[in-house]
Amino acid sequence: MRLTNIEKELLIAKNEQEYANTYTSLNWITPENIETLLEEREAILAKLRLHGVEEGYNATKLDVRTLSQGCRHCAEGEWSCLFINGICNASCMYCPTSQTEKGVPTTSTLDFPDVNDYIAYLRRYQFKGVSLSGGEPLLTFDTTLHYIAQIRKVLGPDIYIWMYTNGILASTDKFEALRDAGLNEVRFDIGATGYKLDGLKTALGLIPVVTVEIPAVPSHFDKLKVAVAELASLGVKHINLHQLRLTPHNLPRIADKGFTFLHGTKVTVLESELTALRLMLFNLENGIKLPVNYCSFPFKNRFQSKAARQKTSAEMVKPYEEITNTGHIRSLAVNGEPETIAAIAKNLSTNNELSGKWKIQHPGNSIRVTSKVLEAIDISSIAITTSYFNTAFSPQVSYRNAFSKVSLTGKRKIVIEKMTLVKDFALTHEEKGWFRQMLTLLGVEKELYLRELIANRVSKDRQQFWIRISDCEVVMHDLADYF
Repeated sequence: MRLTNIEKELLIAKNEQEYANTYTSLNWITPENIETLLEEREAILAKLRLHGVEEGYNATKLDVRTLSQGCRHCAEGEWSCLFINGICNASCMYCPTSQTEKGVPTTSTLDFPDVNDYIAYLRRYQFKGVSLSGGEPLLTFDTTLHYIAQIRKVLGPDIYIWMYTNGILASTDKFEALRDAGLNEVRFDIGATGYKLDGLKTALGLIPVVTVEIPAVPSHFDKLKVAVAELASLGVKHINLHQLRLTPHNLPRIADKGFTFLHGTKVTVLESELTALRLMLFNLENGIKLPVNYCSFPFKNRFQSKAARQKTSAEMVKPYEEITNTGHIRSLAVNGEPETIAAIAKNLSTNNELSGKWKIQHPGNSIRVTSKVLEAIDISSIAITTSYFNTAFSPQVSYRNAFSKVSLTGKRKIVIEKMTLVKDFALTHEEKGWFRQMLTLLGVEKELYLRELIANRVSKDRQQFWIRISDCEVVMHDLADYF
């Protein structure tokens, strides 16, 4: 889905601020070759479609026909990733973060040094899949084994458990213990070992599902083509390819590799995406029976973030508010003279279907309403404001936002905060109609409608507000724009 020019300008400014003095030295995509590269991507996609490749999750994830069970839980928002430690014994040039502090098991900013508290968290939020990552989980093997065994013991056979590893410390005895503890799947980053498969081979025949999960590094394409046939013959079940991205941590190691960088919510590598798509096509054209899945940055950014917000927003949403498709909370208000508001409230009180979905705000000149209630109100002579909120787990109360403390066990509570993204944005008379129309639309229709509004109808001084509204209403479709 093509972004509007103003959206691109805002993202470019954000990227420029993040990379400051190094921004101008980076090899950004140029306007002159954007269309050519988009056509190249589309040509590969067209060939992939002829082979039956399915583009799932708003066409941000390919190929979804043969995803592992863990990937499906991730895509459906049913997955918790536990960072069992923060240390690693590899030095991958593409690693996005520092891996130098052991720390304690952590997920979503929450520390879980006690596995029983983590299990209570898994239960409360009804996770169906758990992954153990790091760092390198085999560096703290006893802790990793303990967490897997306890999760399996308490939550039983239905929860799917997988682990990420670079394989450097792989051994038969470790994988036998992990198998006996209840590990379903292990995912190897073979890029960390120069595509040597020694560690991976130790897991085959012991762990039910062995997967390769790596960033698609452009300069490694030839190695990958050789590797896929061997991986298939060995019995590897899946290859998951991620889109390589630039971070302040890996910038010194990848900035001079000749990559072309793309602007966006985060900076990504153009050639990484093309490499992933080309490897998928190579596999299919050569009849290699090894499913390849491309996990794009837009998928991670849109769907994993949505899943996290949906769980926390469910704890914070009020009856007269709504959770949007992106997992944000929308709060609408109709405003007017107390007499007008009282008349509206009297009319609403006779409609049993709307009971509990609205609330008069003190001092009586405003009613908070859901979109369903708004449909029942004549909006021609009243004011409408809208607010949007993000929600997230927090390690502690900041006292800057609304918050709730959630009890997991008798001794462990966690915090959820509700942060304001848009505060009581007052719609003009014309915007009221646009907004109400937008609320009736779903999916691509809503996305196209908002893009058209932002590009052609909203005044320049109000475009940024509508972009925020769009970000809170729509999970965008398609792979990332090139700009």
